[in-house]
Amino acid sequence: MTIQLNQLLRNYVEAMHEGDAAVFVGAGMSRPAGFVDWKGLLRECAKELNLDIDREHDLVAVAQYYLNHRGRDRSSLNQILRNEFDKPVTSTKNHEIIANLPITTIWTTNFDTLIEDALRKNRKSVDVKSRDKDIATHKKGRDTVLYKMHGDIARPDETVICKDDYEQYARNHPIFQNTLEADLLSKTFLFLGFSFSDPNLEYMLGHLRSLLEDSKREHYAVMRKVRLNWHKDKLEAQNYINMRRISRRFRSRTYNVIVFRRS
Repeated sequence: MTIQLNQLLRNYVEAMHEGDAAVFVGAGMSRPAGFVDWKGLLRECAKELNLDIDREHDLVAVAQYYLNHRGRDRSSLNQILRNEFDKPVTSTKNHEIIANLPITTIWTTNFDTLIEDALRKNRKSVDVKSRDKDIATHKKGRDTVLYKMHGDIARPDETVICKDDYEQYARNHPIFQNTLEADLLSKTFLFLGFSFSDPNLEYMLGHLRSLLEDSKREHYAVMRKVRLNWHKDKLEAQNYINMRRISRRFRSRTYNVIVFRRS
């Protein structure tokens, strides 16, 4: 369902005035600052696996396949994450706008520190929660709570990036799960920085759908319009599938990580 911009602004401003507005930030907010997207992050991994990352759809499965290929040793993947996300960059204008809004709750799937940097630059005290145990403590005098539900680059081994991590999220992060559910029921969310090619989006939609099954509260998302050459894309995808027909090497002992399941 779509909504007109003026209606979105009116509804969300009203939520801010009532003190129950929240923001959920995706990877698209970090790319303008110089960080890679998922395809850029996994490009070298895909080369090692003899995959064409530009034709892969399930990038979370690619990360899982790479981890399985490495004997489930995560050290190489952790190093890739550090190389890409643990570097000095400057927050963008969009981060500064978010930091200036009268919002006390921000959720993100991003590993970087751009949001907290922008908040501190705006002289706001931010209480960062990147692990379940962080939620049990409160920073005195905080202005904003930032929930980094997929982890922080300071601890790359704890980030959510592979299929294992997503599928076991509810079991491994029950406090985050419960806190997100409570916020979704009590606050009005605005989702920013997600695209239809963002692997987080598919998983997040399923996750949110289960949490919001009995909720009547409305949430909003700003998405970029997508233009596709359907005939060309479909032909290239089919050629890629034919080039690497399902084989035993695309199966781990536990997980089916075959990509492009749809023709």
